Formats: sequence, C-alpha cells, structure tokens
Amino acid sequence: MSGLTYHHLDEDAVRQAMLSGWEEEREGLIAGGHERDCYGKDLSDQGWDAFLRAMPAALIEKTDAWLASEMEDSALWKAERWDK
Repeated sequence: MSGLTYHHLDEDAVRQAMLSGWEEEREGLIAGGHERDCYGKDLSDQGWDAFLRAMPAALIEKTDAWLASEMEDSALWKAERWDK
C-alpha cells in the first residue's frame, strides 16, 4: 500500500492540529454516548484498544499506510465485518 501524499503534512503545527482535532471530535462523541459509532463499530475490543494507541501515533508522526498495517490483523475486527 503506497498511501496518500499530503504535501503540507509536516509544516509547523499541522500534525498537532490534526491530533487536536481528532481528540476534540472523540471527546464530543464520548460526551454524546457515541464514541464507537464513528470509528469503532467494526472493531473488536482488542481492535478498539489498538486503534486508540495507533491513531494518535499516525497523526503525529506516521502515515496512513502505517496505520493500515497496524490495523490489518483480523483479530482486531469483529468477525461479522468479513461477512459483508
């Protein structure tokens, strides 16, 4: 997987702004009782834990290809996801 090209990704404060935006969105989802509705409805509990560790790292210093590789283990996903 080659990933996407983001030309301004490593300019000052871009990655930190991305992380801050993701954290704010997640806080809003938690406050509304919808934390896993947006990001995690197809993730197993193990997958949810892996996602919460991987996503901030991806936003701060990694790539979308790295994130995909971190989340590719089928144990991270609910079995019924693969039936769709």
